[in-house]
Amino acid sequence: MRWKWIVGIGVLLIVILIAGVYVYLRTYDYNKLKPSVTQMVEDATGRELHLGGEINLAIGLTPSLVVTDVAFANAAWGSQPQMIKIRRLEAQVRLIPLLFKNVELKHIGLADVDVLLETDSKGQGNWDFTGGDRSAKGFGLFEPAQIDIDSIRIENLNLAFRSGKAGSEKRFTVARLDVAKQATGDFQALDLRTEYKGRPAVLTGTTGLIRNLLAHRRFPLQLSGKLANTTVRINGEIDDALNLQGIGAEIRLTGKNLEVLGHVFDIQLPKTQAFDVTAHLKGSKDSMRLDQIKGSLSGSGIDLAVSGSLDNLITFSGINLKLKSSGNDLALIQSVIGEKLPTTDQFEIQGQLTGSSEALALNEARATARRGSMSLTLSGGVDQLLTFKGIHLTLKASGKEVSEIGQLVEMKLPELGPFNASGKLSGSAKAISLTAFSAVIDQSDFKGLAKLEFFKRPKITLRLESSVIDFTALMKTLENDKQKSDHHNRQKRLLFSDDPLPFDVLSNVDADILLKARNMRAKDAQFKFGRLTLKLEDGNLRVDKLEATYKETKISGNLHIRPGSPPQVAINFIVQNLDLGNLLKETGVSDQVRAIVDIAAEGKSSGDSVHSLMAELEGSIGAVMGEGYLNKYLNLIAINLSQKVIRFWGRHKNGDQIKCAVVQFDIKKGIAESQAFVFDTEAGILTGEGQINLSSEEVNFLLVPKPNYPSLSLSTKLRVKGKIMDPKVRPDNLALLKTGAEMLSSLAIGPLGLLSPFVHLGAFKKHPCDIKSIGQLGLSIPAKE
Repeated sequence: MRWKWIVGIGVLLIVILIAGVYVYLRTYDYNKLKPSVTQMVEDATGRELHLGGEINLAIGLTPSLVVTDVAFANAAWGSQPQMIKIRRLEAQVRLIPLLFKNVELKHIGLADVDVLLETDSKGQGNWDFTGGDRSAKGFGLFEPAQIDIDSIRIENLNLAFRSGKAGSEKRFTVARLDVAKQATGDFQALDLRTEYKGRPAVLTGTTGLIRNLLAHRRFPLQLSGKLANTTVRINGEIDDALNLQGIGAEIRLTGKNLEVLGHVFDIQLPKTQAFDVTAHLKGSKDSMRLDQIKGSLSGSGIDLAVSGSLDNLITFSGINLKLKSSGNDLALIQSVIGEKLPTTDQFEIQGQLTGSSEALALNEARATARRGSMSLTLSGGVDQLLTFKGIHLTLKASGKEVSEIGQLVEMKLPELGPFNASGKLSGSAKAISLTAFSAVIDQSDFKGLAKLEFFKRPKITLRLESSVIDFTALMKTLENDKQKSDHHNRQKRLLFSDDPLPFDVLSNVDADILLKARNMRAKDAQFKFGRLTLKLEDGNLRVDKLEATYKETKISGNLHIRPGSPPQVAINFIVQNLDLGNLLKETGVSDQVRAIVDIAAEGKSSGDSVHSLMAELEGSIGAVMGEGYLNKYLNLIAINLSQKVIRFWGRHKNGDQIKCAVVQFDIKKGIAESQAFVFDTEAGILTGEGQINLSSEEVNFLLVPKPNYPSLSLSTKLRVKGKIMDPKVRPDNLALLKTGAEMLSSLAIGPLGLLSPFVHLGAFKKHPCDIKSIGQLGLSIPAKE
């Protein structure tokens, strides 16, 4: 029976030993281990570990260790002292596997965790523990053969990533992360509930075991998640997940509105109804490649297809993507590129992007757009798309109406008829040229070049030639606009509009334009056109030379507009030997005129509307007409005046048969004073004098007739007063002319015998009208004071 005593004593000793160990473990102050633990961590990482709270141990087959107030130091160059802060850490360890140097953690729990991951200006991360001594003695005491974890739970994790290079920071909040080992298979389930920029995100699925992760073995991933109405699927594996080596996974993004996802990451993405993008991710942390990229976007009038590859996702280089987009309204792409685009009815764009984020090229590009009857086609490429350098594009445009172009560029253009244009665009974002340009607009044609330079104030350079410029369509548009304007001005009882002129446009752009044309056409009228030179610089507009001929007519003039408040305008023009009757007939205005006319005008003024310019006008205008037929000639001084004098003078058969006519007004501060007003007709001679106030638009004029035949009732002097738009006419037999017709001969200045404006502007011939012979008729006497 001795052996029973021996066994009993042995069992009792074991029980006493276990009880003693239990009592020891229960009563041991584990806080005494803090210095050893912190020293081991510092030796291994070169960083300080702070254990501010109590260390407690729950005894059992799976002892539970609880530590509070844990802080792990940041790198010396870090932006804050701590890299990791944990309010509570709990770990449950199986004891028996520890005997075989296998660490099997049944559970790890972390609560209220703050993690800061950051890089310095050189790209080094604070997770690189280069300062530790991995040969420290503490590690020799226990080197686990294998580490395995059944489950992990993290609650309330705040993760921040700060880039030292970019100076940016991103923050994530993980409400809960659960990782649990599956009962069968080498997989563990993952359930992540997080939040980014106030939007919830979910990621669930399966991954490889943590022991394989820690042992740098193959780590499979099969995950799906959702963020901002976007579903993410990841299916693949990583050979070494800790070092991000041997990555091979398919990534797929699907969803409805891509614009919502863009808001999350602060990037502009188009509004869509559906999108689907897939790609194969390959490589490592040093070089990640996207292969077999395929994507499609649809909805809101835009469809986009993408295919190709990206050699290095980290440096964003080796881009080789084919793009094809089509839809209705091109303006919707503005949300993607950030540039305003015109509204269209239909468009299609395709091309190939190559290069990197620093040097991106667009090749084999072709774009077409339609709006109404107009179509636009661009083909070619851009060598440096990000800086818009090396542009080489061929342009073609056509349509049934030029005015439709104005709708694209938000400008009102006249209705000029169908057009067809082509050219080659080259240059950069600073200066772009249109060469080999040719265009046909209705019956007009143009060829030459254009250049647009984007300085502080853009500059336009044009060199155009034409065999014919047809103004027929433009005249019809102007006639319609004039009718609308006349109706508007009649309502306001104004002859000269007070609507502001677009002088402010002159301060926004510079221009250098040269136009040469062999012929000009206005309905049936044919002109020989010389040249027009226009220069606009610093708000100064000059039309230095305008030359044209119509049959035997010579037309020339110039215009100068200076900037200011208000702007200053100067204009001079001369028309000699104009067959006015033939011109009016060929242009469809009237067939009731037969006259050869010379007209000369010079003037300067300041103002921002036609009315204000007329109110400040300084200058003179003169006209001389030889034998011919001119109806309604009295309307030269007031609207519809001829109709109002008929009731006094009656209608005379030969009243419109002109032998000679001379008219000259000198204008000072908007007051046009007559210097000559004589019409020598078959019925008699009509003389007049007075003034027109161009500011108030009031006329005060005396008309004095002298009939050739006593039988004619053309004898009553008439006083014309009131508004130009509606003058009042009454008899005034007491008034006398201040300047008699016999004084007209004094107006014949210089060897040419022409009126003052003609002399100043360089008239080249004497007009057939004999001014002196009219003066010798002695039709009036000097006025008495």
